[in-house]
Amino acid sequence: MDVNGTAVSEDKALMVTLTAFDPKSGAGRVKIDELLPEKGRFYVTVKYGQDGQTRIDHKTYDVHKRLEYPFFANRNDAVTGIEIVRVVGD
Repeated sequence: MDVNGTAVSEDKALMVTLTAFDPKSGAGRVKIDELLPEKGRFYVTVKYGQDGQTRIDHKTYDVHKRLEYPFFANRNDAVTGIEIVRVVGD
């Protein structure tokens, strides 16, 4: 996945953009945009390398939420995708 690549949740409520990634250090950053004004909780999973992943727990109703999150992959791995899953019942 290239920098500025995006993923949108199935319900079109959230869009996640890979805003930065340095494969040499494994450091990256994603930006979360809330597309619909509704309460929800989402798991955003950044996938990298063969089986690596970092999961971010994003709550649209959290008044102290961040809209940009740093993450760290293994050095020299590539980001292979972003998955967004709505947590049901929250």
